[in-house]
Amino acid sequence: MDQPKTELLQTLGTDCFEGVLVAIKIFRGVHLMAGSSGRMEEYKKRLKNEYKCWAMLPDHPNVLKFQGVLLPFRDFELASPGLVSVYHQEGNLFEFLGRRSITGEPIQRLSLLQDVIAGLVFLHERDVVHGDLTIRNILVDRDERGNYRALVSDMSRSRVLDQDGYTTNIGGHPSRFNPPEVIEADTDDLEVTNKFYLTKASDVYSYSLIMLEVLSGKVPFSQERWKRESALEVQIRQGLRPHPAKYPFLDCGHDFCWKIMKECWERNPAERISSARVQEMLRSGGPNGKN
Repeated sequence: MDQPKTELLQTLGTDCFEGVLVAIKIFRGVHLMAGSSGRMEEYKKRLKNEYKCWAMLPDHPNVLKFQGVLLPFRDFELASPGLVSVYHQEGNLFEFLGRRSITGEPIQRLSLLQDVIAGLVFLHERDVVHGDLTIRNILVDRDERGNYRALVSDMSRSRVLDQDGYTTNIGGHPSRFNPPEVIEADTDDLEVTNKFYLTKASDVYSYSLIMLEVLSGKVPFSQERWKRESALEVQIRQGLRPHPAKYPFLDCGHDFCWKIMKECWERNPAERISSARVQEMLRSGGPNGKN
């Protein structure tokens, strides 16, 4: 649940939830907003949006469970109300993979990717667009049998299709992780909001970049070595996508996933495969055809 610029996950060891360690997500810099009514209103809107979208979801083994809202009180100082979930000590997927690469512990990479797509399909079946699917927004947990599992987290840019009240500005996020239609809109100095530019198809594109990083161990577009991010943005808009020669998979048995990713990278969002189709192809080893 790591937000690099605008939000901070604070982990507080408390006796809440009968001794279970919880994570409390608050917005960074809220205490500095007291003199700015506009910024405070934007904060309240974002908190409300995330709460509405997250709290409405039923339980799913691959989506981080919402536990409640914690309000500041006398003996428990917080800069703002916080959104509460169970704390997962394995951290996010980026951290988890980094530690395992050092220790050499085997990683069931495909299993984790199947977890992520299961969580995304669950959201899409309920017409929820995640909007910020990155490797750092995937948490890792251990189930009752000791197996690792991935959980989709962070609903701060999410929205429910065809419902009002979930619109937030999404401009200014790292471009290399955004689909080309979002990069293009942001470049054109438009008000880039989740309502108009984030869709199920944009989630699918973002999922494919998680797949690339998990299977290759390389950050998407890190091998292109552009001197300026703006130059990379132009190339992505014009069709630049990762290539197997620059991002060889750690296990050649996963090479069938290149076909899946390529079908997630179509320039036209309407031509990308659905999350359900991605899940089907992962399960069966990449058959031909699209939904």
